[in-house]
Amino acid sequence: MKEKLRNLGIKTTELSEFMRISRPSLYKYIELYESNEYKLVPEKVLRVFKYVDKYKNLSKEQIIAFTISEFSDTDVSDKKEAIRNYLLNKGANDPKINLMYVLATTESLDGIVQYLISAGKILDYGDYDESKIYQVARLVNLKSDIMTNKPLSEDEITKAKTILGD
Repeated sequence: MKEKLRNLGIKTTELSEFMRISRPSLYKYIELYESNEYKLVPEKVLRVFKYVDKYKNLSKEQIIAFTISEFSDTDVSDKKEAIRNYLLNKGANDPKINLMYVLATTESLDGIVQYLISAGKILDYGDYDESKIYQVARLVNLKSDIMTNKPLSEDEITKAKTILGD
């Protein structure tokens, strides 16, 4: 685990901050995990480690997004209540409701959901250090390109076609 995190450029200092645990505790949990002593690792920390192990081509941003979502203070019932209140106060054509519907009924955006959650929290918090700017740069640039209706280059169209298998 130590080596995987190091290879991805994830510092234990920043990971421990996202997990809201001390750096020494994180080291201890990594050692326990690497020794297959899973029962001694807190459940949320264990889920992050298993996520890192399960998916081979994760980016630093994806791991941090997953970690932030795992250690979020908001309880599931609080989230459901916030969504219910939003739905009751908005019309059926509200773009956020349409997005929630797409997220709930398709898998096409699943790969970026954790990133969007992480980026949203960073952007809402507003305390940008170099690593946080790096994490949200793609989203900020995409938003700017969409809002200014920046034309796509031929390279961007070709890349999209390749990714979509066209």
